[in-house]
Amino acid sequence: MTYDVKANEKYGFFEITPKPTYDEVDKFYREDFYAEERSFNDSSLDVQKRDLEFSIQNWQREIEIVSSITGSKPKSILDIGCGWCKYIEWASQQKMKVKGLDPSPESSDYGKSLGLEVLNTNFEDLVELDNKFDLVVLKNVLEHVIDPISFITQIYDKYMRKGSVLQIEVPNEYNDFQVAAQKVHGLSDWWVCPPAHLNYFSSQTLENLCHGVGLTRRETRASFPMELFLLMGRNYVGDSALGSKCHSERKVFEQNMIEVGFGDTLDRFYTSLAEVGLGRQITMFLEK
Repeated sequence: MTYDVKANEKYGFFEITPKPTYDEVDKFYREDFYAEERSFNDSSLDVQKRDLEFSIQNWQREIEIVSSITGSKPKSILDIGCGWCKYIEWASQQKMKVKGLDPSPESSDYGKSLGLEVLNTNFEDLVELDNKFDLVVLKNVLEHVIDPISFITQIYDKYMRKGSVLQIEVPNEYNDFQVAAQKVHGLSDWWVCPPAHLNYFSSQTLENLCHGVGLTRRETRASFPMELFLLMGRNYVGDSALGSKCHSERKVFEQNMIEVGFGDTLDRFYTSLAEVGLGRQITMFLEK
């Protein structure tokens, strides 16, 4: 099927048109997303286990940000799109009450095998839960849903109370480094990959959407601008081995900065990148 990409008329983020049907998306996540090693899917259990130490380092910093916003460490967390549940497994070990939602039976069953409370559910009509949460987490989820406006509205209404924080992480697509690298190497829009990614955000369009729902942005961080490797001549697009090597070098950079006592400088660097629209990922913290 042929797709176009257009800007959402209300909030400005880019989205696939026509969108796939609910049944097509549901089938993809229930049967294909983890069953096939697709090029866009770097979320396999093996990868998450290999990156666990690096991930925990980031999760600790994120919890510190949430605590600075609310004045206390979150006691309850809902992870929507929890995948292989490594994040909520870690948060549970930190004595936080956790719950996960995911459309994949494989990952949901894996989380349950760890003794975690995980519900296998679709994302177009979010399940009702008995309680609301201090922190709701969306890590690489919003780009996948058919209707992100309805999705965020449901989260706001169903899972958040006044003072709750929503943490959203999305790829930072169409940023200047990415587009420049595309031109340098004569590449297609490799980041446009339906039926997996249906929506494409910048820090500004993500804030536009969330503000429209009623949320207030408190802080935004970017991640390392991986496109720098492309602009320095290392074309990792379609080359998973080179991509993994570049990712490993990025991890070394961050770990070295933290180990020698410059973690605060690293934080300021990533905050500054977000302000100018750069960085591979955007993580935004918003309060109800």
